[in-house]
Amino acid sequence: MALTTMFIMRMDFKTSLSASIACIGSVGPGFGDVGSMGNYDGMMGFQKVAAMIIMLLGRVEIFPMLIAFKSFFRR
Repeated sequence: MALTTMFIMRMDFKTSLSASIACIGSVGPGFGDVGSMGNYDGMMGFQKVAAMIIMLLGRVEIFPMLIAFKSFFRR
């Protein structure tokens, strides 16, 4: 979703792919315009919203583990 959104909105393929991967992995910088010397400021509003959704989806895997540990430590 985010890759196609960023690519359609006139972002080059390398930047859009690395931004999507960086967002889902929550690692920070990518390549191209969102690299270590750049930031996500140049992205359009809709691209930023798509990146935020991808970041949340990348974090969803943490919540089931927290719930499992919470029930384990309650006993």
